[in-house]
Amino acid sequence: MSQNLGKTHEELSHATDERVKLSKAWLLSEEDRIDANEKLAKTELELQEVTLKNKQLQLICEKATEAAKHSVELQRSNDVLNNYCTELKKKLSDLHEELNRMVR
Repeated sequence: MSQNLGKTHEELSHATDERVKLSKAWLLSEEDRIDANEKLAKTELELQEVTLKNKQLQLICEKATEAAKHSVELQRSNDVLNNYCTELKKKLSDLHEELNRMVR
């Protein structure tokens, strides 16, 4: 009976050791799962931030493109006005010369 009791005690001790090992393994896997979930949440937040920044950059690019188009239109208008003013100045100069000839 003493021998059976010793054997049972050994089996119980072994079973307890196995239970402790399994508990530690479960705790570690639970910690890993929690860490993974935290990393996933952080990554999802970073993705949202990057997506928002990307949309903001797209809006800025669209506005810059529109501004560039407007700038080209303004430059063309300026060129037309400069040409018109040059022609008017030449006509004014011609009229001034003609007036001077008439006066003499």
